[in-house]
Amino acid sequence: MPTKLLRKIKNTLPELRKSEKVVAEYILNDPKSVISLKTAEASAMGISEPTLIRFCKALGFTGYQELKINLSQQLAADDYFVMYEIDQNDTIHELCEKVFDTTISEILNVRSQKSIDTATNMLATAKSITFFGLGGSGPVALDAQHKFFRFGIPVVAHIDYINQRMIASMMREDDVLVLISFTGRTAEIVQTAKVAKKNNVKTIALTSKNSPLTIDVGSNDRLTMPLTSRLAYTAVIDVLTMGVAQLRPEAQDHLYNIANSQRSLKIDS
Repeated sequence: MPTKLLRKIKNTLPELRKSEKVVAEYILNDPKSVISLKTAEASAMGISEPTLIRFCKALGFTGYQELKINLSQQLAADDYFVMYEIDQNDTIHELCEKVFDTTISEILNVRSQKSIDTATNMLATAKSITFFGLGGSGPVALDAQHKFFRFGIPVVAHIDYINQRMIASMMREDDVLVLISFTGRTAEIVQTAKVAKKNNVKTIALTSKNSPLTIDVGSNDRLTMPLTSRLAYTAVIDVLTMGVAQLRPEAQDHLYNIANSQRSLKIDS
């Protein structure tokens, strides 16, 4: 599904000068490569720097930098639709089929059982567990806190970067930090991973394969999974929760006490 900006460039082609059309066609053919090009590298498109600036202004931008930022944001949003192969003319029925089928298939195809086993043992023996997530990963971190506190292990989740940096700097070797990032490319999370690594904190990264976050966490204490759906991440958290419950005999007592404490709050049917 082409982004709004790419559609605009395509529609504007007939009105552009010959040299500006060269820029337009270059962007339409390889939009992602444009994001990393600098203005001084305009020759890579086969045009001069002034032509590039003139093209940007013809589209309503103040300059090349503004066009790149706009294109980058739209491509990031478009990746979400590409993941589900969404078409502009899809009906609600087709949308449901594509989203549900993709998500369920992704959950069923999780192949990192060895990593999950390692992570489960790390969590079950942790002195404390901390979950970090930013943006869309934040709710997953909060959900994990809601599930893990029931085992009697000190658990907390933080979705604010400043708090994350401070907490990571105070964690120790017997603590476990779980970093949740759909892309693994969020600079703040990657920097936090470096702080934790410096303090020898056991760290699990629930993120995309081969992302900067997996590199900075290190190869010994990480859980790396190529997931894109939030539901898939939540499913992995559920598996880790059940795994820890199995490894901690006292977990059943904690769960019983929590359930018993809630009975007076329920409305009888």
